[in-house]
Amino acid sequence: MADQTASPSGERPAEPAWDPTIVETSIDTPERTTLETKSDQRELPTSNADGAADEAAEDDPDMDGIAGDVDDLALGDDEKPKKKRKSRKKTGKKRRHITGFEENFCDPPVTPAEASEEKQLYASEIPFPQRIEECIQRYRQKRKMTERNAHIFNKYLFFGGIDSSQRQFAGMDMEAIREASTDEIRQMTATDVVQPSEIGPKFYDPRDTEGWVVDFEGVVKGFLSRFIPEVMTRIDPETDTREAGYIIHNFLNYVLHHDVCPEYTANIKAAQAICQIAPDELRATYEIYAALPDSFSTAARFLFCDGGILKTYEPEKPASEPPKDKKKASEWAGYDMRYSPEELDAHLQLVIFRFNLLDKIKDENLKQKICDTEPKEMRVANTKAQAYKVVSTHRPSKRVKTHNEEMLSQQDLGGKVKPTGLVILRPTIIDHAWSNVMRPEEFDSQQHPTETFILDDDLLAKLVVGMKLQLVVCELNVGGFRFIKECKEVRTSFDTLLPQSLMFTWKDPVPNERPAPSIYEPNPGHEDPAKMAEDDLDG
Repeated sequence: MADQTASPSGERPAEPAWDPTIVETSIDTPERTTLETKSDQRELPTSNADGAADEAAEDDPDMDGIAGDVDDLALGDDEKPKKKRKSRKKTGKKRRHITGFEENFCDPPVTPAEASEEKQLYASEIPFPQRIEECIQRYRQKRKMTERNAHIFNKYLFFGGIDSSQRQFAGMDMEAIREASTDEIRQMTATDVVQPSEIGPKFYDPRDTEGWVVDFEGVVKGFLSRFIPEVMTRIDPETDTREAGYIIHNFLNYVLHHDVCPEYTANIKAAQAICQIAPDELRATYEIYAALPDSFSTAARFLFCDGGILKTYEPEKPASEPPKDKKKASEWAGYDMRYSPEELDAHLQLVIFRFNLLDKIKDENLKQKICDTEPKEMRVANTKAQAYKVVSTHRPSKRVKTHNEEMLSQQDLGGKVKPTGLVILRPTIIDHAWSNVMRPEEFDSQQHPTETFILDDDLLAKLVVGMKLQLVVCELNVGGFRFIKECKEVRTSFDTLLPQSLMFTWKDPVPNERPAPSIYEPNPGHEDPAKMAEDDLDG
């Protein structure tokens, strides 16, 4: 209670001003509550601990609940303040890093200023080497290449005769870089150069019009058919080809989009078509190589090359399990272990051979001759190794397959003879740049007649007209029928050997001051190894 005493004059003193502070109740008050004045309250200063808690609550969202619970303990149920949820600023999605090699990626439209600039850079009166050099440098600037992508792209450019190797002694003046524009910096740091070669024929020389020709399609064919499967192959060559084809297709899209060389538009689109078919066709070549010789050729090889035809006239032996040991199993079978136990059944192999042979013969007289000839009288008359090119394939129809299967089922041979068709091959040459072999341009394949072979239908489905096969072929003495004894190599229909592929390890010749070897000095400039060995023994 406030002190209320009278003044000496006897007048009631003025009532003191009300202190707008919280008044504590007496100790005798049964319920300790907090009393507040109805007047405007001043905001009381908080302690250091309370301030730290408030700051922590602002930083940590979980602290909001803790602070609120503490306040609720001090206030009654009716006086609890309503909690205010803090509005958090929603952060936008992180922008994905664009490399330019994403699926369905397309270059953005050019601005009018860029279009005007490119129209001057790629004008038709500017020589093609200068235009393509500018295009390659700008393409690199627009794409974020990984180390592998850059390696594939560099090798592709090398096949086209473009030098993309790192420059030696290419020091940069930092003062010049600060004053240069973006295009000037790109030109100073570029590694792709198309210039007349003064050191040798390793790269494209615009002045050599006879040795070099602009051919986008030919470069893609040589790169995807030879370099990728032979040099860059990993576990899965198809994956390598698909990756390389996509990178090249992306580059050619850039060339077309910016109208770099409209005179070669048709050639560029043909190159893009090769990029699309290359992975599937390369996979088919590996599958065909692994499957040859097929079931018909395997039966003919077993019968006429490995003595299996003689086995058909031997008395049947009681069935017995072949030993697990390979050596004993080979002795038990009497033939090469590349055949499975089922293939060692000479009678079944003879059925596969004769059934498919008679089914494909259309000449009734020749068919009767085959029927009258004893199988043991047939033998291999000639064997040759020859490269062939696929001219056409003839697969059996569904009706023929059903009819043949019904005939075989009547003899309890259902499912044991695969359906077969015909493939027409023409002799050709697979170029490997060997000096002692005829060149493809020197070989006139039209002067050589086509040859017909019986082949399993599942392999005919994978063959593409134009594919090349290196085969060992056997010819029988009756009817001139041929079968495939061995497959050495299978190439795609766009197989191309570029002379540039021979220049990977080329080094420019340098003068050698060491004298040439002679009978007196077989190893000039070096000590004789035999003499060195004698000196060691004497020592």
